[in-house]
Amino acid sequence: MKTMNRGLNWLSEGDTVFGDGAGTFNLVRSVILDTENSRYVAAIDNVGVAWSAIGTTTWSMAGIAQPKIKTVNALMKAGSGEFDYWLASYGGGTYEPGAQVRLKDTIIRSVTEPAYRDLDFGLEISFEDGAVRSDDPATVEIEHTDMFYLTLQDYQGYAVWRSTEDEPEDMIVLGLFDKNNPEYCIEGYCGDIRHTLIPNCYADKRAACFDFSTPGIIKFFDNDVYDGFVYNYAVTTFDYGNTATATPISLAANQLFSSRYPGDLSTPFPGRTNFKEFRVNILQNDPDKEIFVFPNPLRQGAGFPNHEGEMVKFSNLPPNSHVKVYTVNGDQVADLGPEHQEGHNLTWITKNGNELLASGVYIYKVEMVGEDDYYGKLVIIR
Repeated sequence: MKTMNRGLNWLSEGDTVFGDGAGTFNLVRSVILDTENSRYVAAIDNVGVAWSAIGTTTWSMAGIAQPKIKTVNALMKAGSGEFDYWLASYGGGTYEPGAQVRLKDTIIRSVTEPAYRDLDFGLEISFEDGAVRSDDPATVEIEHTDMFYLTLQDYQGYAVWRSTEDEPEDMIVLGLFDKNNPEYCIEGYCGDIRHTLIPNCYADKRAACFDFSTPGIIKFFDNDVYDGFVYNYAVTTFDYGNTATATPISLAANQLFSSRYPGDLSTPFPGRTNFKEFRVNILQNDPDKEIFVFPNPLRQGAGFPNHEGEMVKFSNLPPNSHVKVYTVNGDQVADLGPEHQEGHNLTWITKNGNELLASGVYIYKVEMVGEDDYYGKLVIIR
């Protein structure tokens, strides 16, 4: 582009970027007029320095020395001395072999996706003697470093997630443990979700439910579950994309989590997961606890997720129980052996063959090893 009235109007000047068709420019940081050599000189980020003779429309990089560091910021003509131009770069400088630098300072920002330009994760890199990038194809095989070192910081902490059987991917976070800022300042006990929050203490989700009493093992206790139901759990790491130089309460960055389940789109780091289904069926250890069936009455559109109005569970059964269900007239509609039992629960889809049972009152009998039979009633409302 050119202007003939101090910038009031601009005119397009030619359509050739390089005279030799070498490619296209990245961001042009600055352009200067070198009257002594009758040319314009431009600094182009990640490319180098190009020039164009006054009155022409083509640019070239031939005949002008190229800087080693091509992440440039500004160009100016030297006022005096032995140099013709001064070129300012960013993220550059003279590297001392063995010195550690942050990994994010070694990337080329203009060719890196914006979401990843400032992610750090505590990674630092250092190099031995030798060039880590060569601009001369003739010497690229000999100008290289023999070894580099990565120093990394561990992730910030753990997150415990849970979902229900009917919506397995709708996971909520139950507990967070920040390894860099331990939540020892929380007052209360694990079952109390109304923790007293101390000012300036990073107190988040149920940190008191983490148990560190066993060396090398961290346990989390979830007391907010119900017997006979199915839940899904996952444990992930979390981080803020920084080197933990600030406390989490002062951070503006969002938390980043590893994958909770296969295909998790909320994480930038897809990979293997530990997503696991857990069926709450506790073994019966109290012989005096009464046997019952739930939900009772069984109503249309209510009850267990994905099985509303269809499924019931017989609970508090001793091992190897046998359940038979009858109409009030004595007709048997179900014969459920121990293979249907999980823990002290036995699950039944209320069908006689392939047909759902009609509304009414049903009698169930529980046959137990070494004990008298138990009788109860189940009401179905459709």
